[in-house]
Amino acid sequence: SAGNLPASTETPVIPPVTPDDKGLKGSAEDTACFPDLDDQPFEYREAICLAQKHGIISGSGGFFRPNDSINRAEVSKILVTGPMVIFNILSKAEADNLNRQFQIQRFSDVPSSAWYFGFVETVKEALIVDGYPDGSFRPGNSLNRAEGAKMILNTVRQLQPDAFSPQENPQLNIQPGEAWYTGFVRVLNNNGGDLPDAVNAAELAQPMSRGEFIYNLMILLDSKAGAFTTQ
Repeated sequence: SAGNLPASTETPVIPPVTPDDKGLKGSAEDTACFPDLDDQPFEYREAICLAQKHGIISGSGGFFRPNDSINRAEVSKILVTGPMVIFNILSKAEADNLNRQFQIQRFSDVPSSAWYFGFVETVKEALIVDGYPDGSFRPGNSLNRAEGAKMILNTVRQLQPDAFSPQENPQLNIQPGEAWYTGFVRVLNNNGGDLPDAVNAAELAQPMSRGEFIYNLMILLDSKAGAFTTQ
């Protein structure tokens, strides 16, 4: 959930590694695709523009608003129109017409009339995200960094399982007594991700920004799946 996360003082199993060549292997060939990216690090601007180039994001009113938080409905759409289309799980046309594909409403707060209905149902069916014990999905809830790490890693591991070694199983990277998210954060950071240390509970409980989510998603797609290296 997006509430306070339990603190931990355990020593990490695998300390996060910052690659010498931080950033994407693929090139966006543009880092000014939106007019509001000036305060973003270069590698964030590159990732955002590469995502825009491949139709994963489109912004709103000509802006991307990289410092705004991102909610669970928005994330569901990005994960479908991005990784699932890139890996040919769905065609672009199918991704644009998902609301017609599902007849059953599985979450109490995701009606079939909602624009995000098909996206949420798709990521649920693909075992990428879960709902809450009360049967809700809470589509308007802001995603925190710990939740974001899990969603991003689950997505790429589901679509490209052979790209990860057995040692990169998140469950193997949690020390006894640590919080559930520490393994996800460590594996993501070790693959070029840019999140706080896995035991920094206070920072990982903070909302993930739109720029942060796109950078961490794109870096894992690029470093693990080579999704943009030759495109």
